[in-house]
Amino acid sequence: MNSSVKISVIVPAYNAGKYFNNCIKSIVDQTYKNLEIIIVDDGSTDGTSDSCDAWAQKDSRIKVIHKENGGAASARNTGLDNATGDYIGFIDADDYIDSDMYEIMLGEIIEYEADAARCGIIREADDGTTEDWGTGNYDVRVVNNKSLLADIGEAEGILPVSPCNKLFKTSCIGDIRFDTKYKFAEDTLFNFMVAKNIKTMVYHDVNRYHYISNVTSITHKDINENNFDEHRVMDVIFSIADEDTLPHCVKGDVLKSFRTIRQMILADKYMERFKPMRKRIVSHRKEIFNNPIYSKKTCQRTLLLWLCPEGYKFAIKHLRKG
Repeated sequence: MNSSVKISVIVPAYNAGKYFNNCIKSIVDQTYKNLEIIIVDDGSTDGTSDSCDAWAQKDSRIKVIHKENGGAASARNTGLDNATGDYIGFIDADDYIDSDMYEIMLGEIIEYEADAARCGIIREADDGTTEDWGTGNYDVRVVNNKSLLADIGEAEGILPVSPCNKLFKTSCIGDIRFDTKYKFAEDTLFNFMVAKNIKTMVYHDVNRYHYISNVTSITHKDINENNFDEHRVMDVIFSIADEDTLPHCVKGDVLKSFRTIRQMILADKYMERFKPMRKRIVSHRKEIFNNPIYSKKTCQRTLLLWLCPEGYKFAIKHLRKG
């Protein structure tokens, strides 16, 4: 492999606490050495800032940028603005990666003449339990632009839309940045926009990225206003998707809408939005009933939600179905 190829690894860091050193060590110890490690300290107040500077003293590949708190999207954008590598990777400061992750992904990109690569993700909880977020398909697959956009548009889980389990050719990102007005699902929009510039991506879903689940993670919080950003993002994607990709994006939003409605009902919050969220689904009922990309279960849920919304609420709240 040509070691002159440089990878810029962008790490947004905000109060990463006990996880931070393990994260940075996993990057520093990569078997592929030609790295530019950009740590963006997003206004940390817990000592993470000092840890950033300490790491920069230890390794000349590390560049630290201190900024006022603006959120992960803002920090990633700062990293992108300062990156000089041929390829871009993202790591969250409380996660870590296998020692050969970037060597393997870069090797696959070069071997298959692709623009990007992705690996699998495994969730690790503080109590020691793990959850495989990969596909279970560990074969190497090369997907074209059409399939890639469909996967991102249709995605209900994290694997297709996280930037952290991927390596992108810098030219495919160009001047695309994370939209800071969204607090949730901005990853989805970023990935979709970048994917429009990707001809082929290598999928090799072996779990090499370790997502550390802790109590402050957004995935462990009750439903809040930020959850609805997911649907605002999908509205933007609808406006830029081509006619081949759009049906998959609609399916993705339908599945996300069912999930949001379930959260609303179980938490008994935001129920004033039940009607517009229901409309997001039932307005597509003809397509749902006739397009084979939808499962039988999705068709059944749509039928109940359309014809008997109160019955749907009862099934969710009391039978925990749907």
